Amino acid sequence: MHGGNLYHPIKELLDAGGLAELGPNRRATAWSIDRLDKSLTVAFQDIRLTPALKDLLRTGVYLWHDHLDEAHRIAQEIETPEGSLWHAIMHRREPDYGNSKYWFRRVGAHPSFLALAIEVGELLEKRNES
Repeated sequence: MHGGNLYHPIKELLDAGGLAELGPNRRATAWSIDRLDKSLTVAFQDIRLTPALKDLLRTGVYLWHDHLDEAHRIAQEIETPEGSLWHAIMHRREPDYGNSKYWFRRVGAHPSFLALAIEVGELLEKRNES
């Protein structure tokens, strides 16, 4: 990634609408695909990203805003551990647990898992303290 700052535009997209559910339900606060695509176009305009990285970011944003079918169409074409990770999360939310497990196995030992485990551990500690 060269030039520009992707953090703030993506953060705005993820701050919108509160937390997504684990299931397939769409929140009333989820943005439409058209609105997401317009925001992503603006976010990507001054930043050089590979098409694959743009697809990964778009998939994550679509999932965050509960557009599982649209996210699935993109994720199934990305043949990397990251694409498999988004694919697994999408199937988990459907919920299609068997298919999700298949895609999580394809991910392997992803570097994000350690960071997630640390964050979850900290959240659980805080929860037990209250």
